[in-house]
Amino acid sequence: MPKLARLPHLLLIVALGSGCAIGTTPIGVNRSAFEAASPSRQTKLLVTTFVDGRDEDRRAYIGAKRNGYGMVLGHVAVPEGQTLEGILTQYFAEALETAGYTTAIAGMDGTAPDRFDPVAHVISSS
Repeated sequence: MPKLARLPHLLLIVALGSGCAIGTTPIGVNRSAFEAASPSRQTKLLVTTFVDGRDEDRRAYIGAKRNGYGMVLGHVAVPEGQTLEGILTQYFAEALETAGYTTAIAGMDGTAPDRFDPVAHVISSS
């Protein structure tokens, strides 16, 4: 068989072997809707941002796409412009609010926003 005639067979084998797992696929990190909020507790909590302790070059990814042999061919990532830390911190604060608390997310320096006097500082991750 001539070499040029083998090319379609080779491309078919590569496509089937990769399982469409090549490249990075951004996905939304969603959650189920919370039940109705609990009665307000009149308690203000300051939430510290979650921390992703992985290496800087791995933080954009939340999973790997592998072929049938376990070889990594691509990644699963959070949407561009978002971070896993930010998404998880927001969901954590929303869960506290559903439980009846008033929350604010601490700034990069760990301080509360203006006119927010919390009774406790909730450290969501260290």
